[in-house]
Amino acid sequence: YVYSSGDITANATNLTGSGIYAAAGGSSFIVNAGDISASSVYANSYGAYALALFGSAAIFNSGDISVDAYYDSTGLFAKSLYGVAYINNSGDVSVNSEYGIAAYGLYASAFGSTAVVLNYGGDISASSYDSDASAIVAVALDDVVIYNSGDLSAYSYNGDAIGIVGATTDGNVTIYNIGGDISAESVYGNAYGIYARSVYGDVEVVSTGDMNISGYDLAAGIYAITDVGNVSVYNSGAMTVYSGLAGVGIAAISQTGDVEVLNAG
Repeated sequence: YVYSSGDITANATNLTGSGIYAAAGGSSFIVNAGDISASSVYANSYGAYALALFGSAAIFNSGDISVDAYYDSTGLFAKSLYGVAYINNSGDVSVNSEYGIAAYGLYASAFGSTAVVLNYGGDISASSYDSDASAIVAVALDDVVIYNSGDLSAYSYNGDAIGIVGATTDGNVTIYNIGGDISAESVYGNAYGIYARSVYGDVEVVSTGDMNISGYDLAAGIYAITDVGNVSVYNSGAMTVYSGLAGVGIAAISQTGDVEVLNAG
């Protein structure tokens, strides 16, 4: 368990730069109320990273987070191998990476359980030159739950840019974007406002914020898909989608289940 209310600056040159790092064989919890600035000149960087093996990994943050890295950069990262991954955030988060795999604002990963991300009004921005950029990501074996009420921005030059990503194999995906505006732009990749994916479960997306999406290849405001379950999408925000190849406002797809789309934007 880590509690911090002071401001933290962590800069690294050749290895990882982390504001707060907590790792445990059981559960790992971080509570942060201070501002964090973390960077790495030639490696990865994290604002706050909670790692758990058999228990839950949870981060509660109300401070502003700024992360810059040559490779991967993540603002808040909760990762559990066999337990729940949980993030509760109300601070502003800004991340930037040059190369690597991705730049993530908030990232919850649960290999054997449920992933939850709750963002209450924090503005999240993620940018990258040569990798993917996503403001909020939750991936899990079981259920994925995401709630957002802050403005989200994702930009990538060569990779994909996505506002919200929710993905699971066995569980359901539930995403509520209530009043948060989403901007996603990729110069030479795909761009999505909300990307929701399940293999064996249901997908539900509710969005009331405006979206501005631009992609070189594929671009979509809301992309919700499952192989076996049902898909439900409700949108009341205004959408602008541009693509050099294929663009769609709302795509709802199920191979074997039912699909329902309600648009009031």
